[in-house]
Amino acid sequence: MIDNIKIFLSEDILKMNDSEWLALKSNERFADYRHLNDTLCQSAIYLRIDKQKHIATIRGSLRKWYYGGDSLKDFNKDSFLKAILKLARTLRIPPSEIGKAKFTNCEVGLNLRTKTEPIEIISKIVGYKCLRRNDKYQSVGTLYFGSQNSSRKLVLYDKQKEIEDKQKQANQTITLSSPYSKRKDHFTLRIELRLNDHKSWQELHVGYIETIGDLWANWSNLYEIWTHEISYLVVFSGINKDKCRGKDFLLAELLENRGLHDALEELCKRSNAKSAKGIKTARHKHKERLLYIIMKYGNRKVYNNISFRCEITKCLLSRSKSEDIGLLFLCRLLWKPVFLNNKKEK
Repeated sequence: MIDNIKIFLSEDILKMNDSEWLALKSNERFADYRHLNDTLCQSAIYLRIDKQKHIATIRGSLRKWYYGGDSLKDFNKDSFLKAILKLARTLRIPPSEIGKAKFTNCEVGLNLRTKTEPIEIISKIVGYKCLRRNDKYQSVGTLYFGSQNSSRKLVLYDKQKEIEDKQKQANQTITLSSPYSKRKDHFTLRIELRLNDHKSWQELHVGYIETIGDLWANWSNLYEIWTHEISYLVVFSGINKDKCRGKDFLLAELLENRGLHDALEELCKRSNAKSAKGIKTARHKHKERLLYIIMKYGNRKVYNNISFRCEITKCLLSRSKSEDIGLLFLCRLLWKPVFLNNKKEK
């Protein structure tokens, strides 16, 4: 659930043993180190000390470091706690100091096991809130929502492909017994929220999560955040226009020819709204109508919104067997857009 996190500690509490840390580079402001017991650089823990502010920053993938390298394993609440206790032992400080530490650049995500290739799913995801999709890396199986400078991004990518590409670069052999070797019956799609600062947590209405201890104490809330945001993803696989009538048929034609984003822009241009408030209201109204068309008339013979949500539900169900995540509430969050559109149809 948690990955790639920056943790901030006071330099005064560190009890560094020089024989355990490799000095990488140093200048008047910073000194960088890598823990010597971490043999794989990609799964190592890095430490940067700010000599002026007397703050130590822990960088790197805590998950990779704990599991010893690239893995499809996610943190659950228990394994996250064990990783924090291991980190405290490595830094020779009390676990309570890690618990009080603030953090940034946190990734909240899950690995979704799917029978459909991730690159095919990614090609069908056309919308997430008001953010336009970034297709720059779609050819390699990665999709971004959010600009480079935004404090919050949503990222979807082929996790198995990422691991295999890294192994090829490191000239490592991928064996059939490997837990992330490719199989014909399933693939792994990673869906994660990248939260770069505390402001992004406040925007998600969980500003009370400020420290590592807060993350652990509010673990089930991380599932709520993730599921709530994922529920805004729109999968568009074409329209069954045989069932469309009147205005719905015209909107379906527009969607098929222009796509969700451009169709929305076209409808907004046709709007008579003049004021900023009127334009905002019109945009919301048009988007709701287009999403209704996609939900109601979407092609059910191929991968669609229902297929996507079914696979996420299976993932959450699997997680609920090992930890208390409030499965029923998460399912309500996930399926709410579908239920709302069914009510509109009636």
